[in-house]
Amino acid sequence: MGWLVKHIQDHPGGRKSFRRLFPNHLRPYLHGTQLRISLGHPESPDFLKRYDAAVKQYDREVALAVRKHSGQFNDLTPALAKYLCEAWISAELELDDEVRWVDRPSARKREARANLIVEIAEELEEAKPLRALGDKRTYRSQERKFDG
Repeated sequence: MGWLVKHIQDHPGGRKSFRRLFPNHLRPYLHGTQLRISLGHPESPDFLKRYDAAVKQYDREVALAVRKHSGQFNDLTPALAKYLCEAWISAELELDDEVRWVDRPSARKREARANLIVEIAEELEEAKPLRALGDKRTYRSQERKFDG
């Protein structure tokens, strides 16, 4: 008995790709008409992880396009940016304190530190595409107010 995975395209030689079309009304907000990601051979290691990552990427891109289509963006004001930065710093310092000062064996501390480094790298990769979001006109007008 085989397995059922949606949005799979077969290629010669047994290779598979994730292929899913974007909804027509969201295409002006996306790059292209579909998302296509090579998954490799089904027997290769991490095939299902690559499939799950492709599904999540599709969901992220469609969710962003839905927000663009409906105009649901928060204005990034200096006050909101300051709050977000302070909240992030507070959460990171709390994690750092836990890793450093909680009484536990050093092997566990090293493991927690390694996990923290991986989390930070993942958050950075997630945050990079978000840099381009927002209303630049509003940001520039706010910027002029503070420059004098």
